[in-house]
Amino acid sequence: MGAVIRSRRAVLAIGLVVVVTLALNGVVASRNQSIVFEAPASATFGDPSIVLAASANSGLPVNMELISGPCTLEGRSVTVNGVGICTFTATQPGDGWRGPVTVTKTVAVTKADQSISIVGPTAVAYRDAPVPVTASSSAKLPVTLSASGACALDGTKLVIQRAGPCVVRAAQAGDEHYNQAARDLTIAVAQAPQTIAFAEIPASATYGDGPFTVAAQANSGLAVRFAASGACLANGSIISIRAAGSCVINASQSGDDNWQAAPGAARSITIAKADQQIRLVVANPIRYGGASVMIDGTSSSPLAVASTVAGACTMTGGIIKAKGFIGTDICTITVTQPGDSNFNPAAPVVQRITVIGLSWTCCRVIYAPPLDFCSYFGCIGNFGNSAGYVMQCGDGLFSTAGGRSGSCSGHRGNARAIYLP
Repeated sequence: MGAVIRSRRAVLAIGLVVVVTLALNGVVASRNQSIVFEAPASATFGDPSIVLAASANSGLPVNMELISGPCTLEGRSVTVNGVGICTFTATQPGDGWRGPVTVTKTVAVTKADQSISIVGPTAVAYRDAPVPVTASSSAKLPVTLSASGACALDGTKLVIQRAGPCVVRAAQAGDEHYNQAARDLTIAVAQAPQTIAFAEIPASATYGDGPFTVAAQANSGLAVRFAASGACLANGSIISIRAAGSCVINASQSGDDNWQAAPGAARSITIAKADQQIRLVVANPIRYGGASVMIDGTSSSPLAVASTVAGACTMTGGIIKAKGFIGTDICTITVTQPGDSNFNPAAPVVQRITVIGLSWTCCRVIYAPPLDFCSYFGCIGNFGNSAGYVMQCGDGLFSTAGGRSGSCSGHRGNARAIYLP
């Protein structure tokens, strides 16, 4: 009996030694096994599959389980199906030496971002036709379009309202899986070009013609301005002729906020010189010793005329006088106007008038001879010293001693009297 007791004690002692040895070697500690569970703290909806990793330090297989949340677990591959918290456990149930252990991990699944794309023009011009604009989301969610600035939307067509910047915004409000997103497309709306239609005008006119009207229209509907250079002036659309020569009329439209300046349009007209006519009136006949006569000569233009005389008359300052002679003769008056830059030369006008001189036979003796008498007739030295009438002496010279005694003394006596007809 004692031997049995001693053998049990020996076995117990050996067992204690083994336990102590195993404890020293970590075998007993392994009963409190641990799990290393690797999982991301967060994920985004739409991410590719997540692979979870878990292992027990005991080397025993670990079981993995989805506890809750918008995920699907197949093996160790996790598929994200929505937004929220996905909870997973990794469990090792243990064995005869090791106790069970469970580790819990959570993955926060957040909404995904989405991108917006816009398809539309980058540059247009005022008065362009409506252009289509489309937009889409990478999440394939419906996108809302809006416009501001120089344009507006009519459905999915962009309507240009004026020149300037136009901003088209594509917006998506998001949902339970996607964040909201927006994108702007800035379109430069340029000024529209415009052209001028300038109506035809006469090819020529004449100096002195009255004003005429020109007409031009811009396809923008903006008012057209006129300017003239050369031989005419512009007052609005009324063109006045100011000289002979070439006249150029320019039509312009400088544009505004929506329209570019139009290319200039021009029309030309040649202004011809005007004709002129001379009017001449002279009293007819004129008499030697009679009243002086004014030449009444004018042109239909405002230009001054020039007069010349020939024959039995003289002219001073436009006044003609008969020359001294005996009998009847002709005075020829010629009036001219050579023209200038605006008028053609006038056709000369010639008028012949009768000039009546002195007579030997009739009718009145001359008591007061013209002052220029001796310029045409030979006179004695004391011609003007007598108070008689004019008579010719025997030597051919004239004296005013007619009717008085001793007339023409020293000149061979009286020959005959001379008369004013």
